[in-house]
Amino acid sequence: ACGGKRSKGCVTVKKDFPYGDHCAIIIQIDGKSKKTDKGEILMKHVKTLNTRKLQNTIKTGGCGECQTSCQSACALPCYNITEPVLPLELNLQNNLFKLFLCDTGLLCAASMGNIQFDILSGDLSVNMGSILENVFAQELISNGFLLRYFNKKNIGEIDFIVQKGKSAVPIEIKSGNDYTKHKALDNLIAKQSWNINSGIVFCKGNLEIENGITYYPWYMSMFFKQETLPEHLKVNVDIVNI
Repeated sequence: ACGGKRSKGCVTVKKDFPYGDHCAIIIQIDGKSKKTDKGEILMKHVKTLNTRKLQNTIKTGGCGECQTSCQSACALPCYNITEPVLPLELNLQNNLFKLFLCDTGLLCAASMGNIQFDILSGDLSVNMGSILENVFAQELISNGFLLRYFNKKNIGEIDFIVQKGKSAVPIEIKSGNDYTKHKALDNLIAKQSWNINSGIVFCKGNLEIENGITYYPWYMSMFFKQETLPEHLKVNVDIVNI
């Protein structure tokens, strides 16, 4: 992962990836991999990486090297924020993050039994939660957003929170039929001090709005883009009285 000599305590990113509730990268920390009878490497699924607990990675500088290397090579970091209040960067925790693979196709190829073929053939019976969240991480990055997420005990976990213009937008990614159930999102909106009155759920349903929540079908993520300045700005300057 570091692209060179590995620092002591540095996190080693492996090629094998999990197939679970979230698409965090599999890591192994200063240990020996165990193999099955088929020669497959058994690794530990790490959903959220807290570098303070990763065997002293901070004091050696290895963590930072890995973050930079992973971001440029294979991973998309999604950092935790302490509060969903603008600007999000002021509430960012650099030592607490999730990692997504930058290519969902590679994630499928590295998952159980090459499930990309099942998905392409229309078999959606597999648990798509992890795959779908990785798809949207990749899509949000492509559309100009920085990946952030929120997780608090009395609220729950919000998959993504992005800054769109002057608004903080909470986003939930749903793969099942119960996409109208989103307790964490409801709790977040109910917190009046944060002044978030709406949210977005990307789901398998159709376009609809209910109680401040906008439900978009998955494919409409291509239209959810960061606000940009006009390509050409015309400014009229009056210099007559100067």
